[in-house]
This record gives sequence, C-alpha cells and structure tokens, in this order.
Amino acid sequence: MDLIVIGLAILVQKASDFRLHQLNRAFLDEHGAKWATTRWTRLWFWGDLVFLGMALLESGALRTRQPGWIMAIGFVVWMAAVGLRYWVRQSLGAMWTLDLVLVPGASRVISGPYRWMRHPDYVGRLLEVVGVCMVLQSVWAGMAYLGLMLVVLPPILVLERRQIQFLS
Repeated sequence: MDLIVIGLAILVQKASDFRLHQLNRAFLDEHGAKWATTRWTRLWFWGDLVFLGMALLESGALRTRQPGWIMAIGFVVWMAAVGLRYWVRQSLGAMWTLDLVLVPGASRVISGPYRWMRHPDYVGRLLEVVGVCMVLQSVWAGMAYLGLMLVVLPPILVLERRQIQFLS
C-alpha cells in the first residue's frame, strides 16, 4: 500500500510539473520565447518517469525493510527537494518550464534560491531522487538515474551557459 501512495505522490508531482510547463509555455510563446528544447531535455523528462517505475518495481521486488530512520531521513530529503523546487517555480514565475527557453528582453533571475546557486532546480531534482531512493530503498534505480543525469546534464548546462551569456 505504501508503494502505491508514494508512486501516486510522485506521479501527481510530475503531472503538475508538466501542466505548469504547458501553461507557462503558452504565456512565453505570446512573449516571443525562443525554445532550445533538445533531445537531452526530453530524455530527462521521460527518464524521470522511467526512474519512478524502476524505483517502485525494485522496492516491491525486494520486500525487505530498512531501518525506519533511513526512510525518515529520505522522506525529509524528498520533502526538502519538493520545497526547493517549489521555491524555484515561485522565483521564476511564468518563466519556469521543463525546457530551455530564452525570452527576448528578459533579465537573469537572481532572487530566491538563485541568489545562492545557479541551478537550484537541478539540485532539487537530484535531492528528490536521493530522498525517494532512501524511502523506497531503490539503490539500482537511483544509480541508473544518476547515470542519466551524468549523460543529459552536461549538454543542458552548455546550452544554459550560452543563454546566461546572452542575457548578461
């Protein structure tokens, strides 16, 4: 039962990400946004969903339970990540999307979590995976997701660096 609740919580979160992306995309299109969506951003989005399935399958197959304190720490890390990602969305407002976007005339955001780090949403996504893996005790799914991040993140960061230079 707990796997179903956790799976549904993650699915609701990912669905809300996608819905907000769609709403913001319409707004940004009206303001002349230039989209730099790549296979890397799409791969990462679908990788999130594959990770969820893998983590749930791995957790259900193991049927062993780790100490409650590990699950508790994992839950705290997961919720902190959700909070950080929510703060990112609030800081970016209608500029938040799942894709890379450049809006002519927009300035670089340096408020909220961007005051302390350049890529807080990516930090939040990483912490989500760590937390969920601790709660579900899904080591292999977590390793697979970290591998995915190592593949997709460098090219995405290169594109973002170009965008930041354009805005500076």
